[in-house]
Amino acid sequence: MANWKTYQNAGLGLEFKYPSGFTLNTIPSKYWKDAYTDKYSYRFFELVDNSRGCYIGPLREVGFEGSKVDTKTVSLFYGEKVELNYFPSDNGEVNFIVGGIDLPSESYLMPLNLAPLSNGLIMSDYRNTSFGKSINGGCIGDFETILTTLKLKK
Repeated sequence: MANWKTYQNAGLGLEFKYPSGFTLNTIPSKYWKDAYTDKYSYRFFELVDNSRGCYIGPLREVGFEGSKVDTKTVSLFYGEKVELNYFPSDNGEVNFIVGGIDLPSESYLMPLNLAPLSNGLIMSDYRNTSFGKSINGGCIGDFETILTTLKLKK
C-alpha cells in the first residue's frame, strides 16, 4: 500500500486509502444526477480501474433478487466490522459485492459496492443485468483492503 492514494471527505467524516491504479471521481456525471441532488453531491465518490474493469461506488439497482448470497465480515481500520454480501454465479465467481457503514457525521448509511465495470451491473433495470460478468479477483482483494484502511471521524 506504499504507493496508494488517500481520499478524505470532511463532509462525510471519512478517509480511506485506494490503489493508484484507480481513478477517483467525486463529481457526479450526468449519469448520476438523477440519483444525487446538488444538496447531497458531496456524498458522491466512485473509484474506477479501467485496466481490470473494477467499479467501486454507488449503484442504482442490480437485479440479483433470489440469488444465493455469501456473507463475509471485514474488520475496518478502527475496529468496527462491516458485513459484505457476495453474490456469486453458479461457477463460484463473484458478480457483485454490497455492504454499508454508518457515517458519524449524519444518520446516513454509506453503501459500499464493488461490481464489474459494466452498465449492466452499475445501473440495471432488472432486464439487462448480466450474471456472466464476474469481478476480477484483484479487485475483490483491493476492495477488502480499502475497507481495512477506512477511518471515520466521530
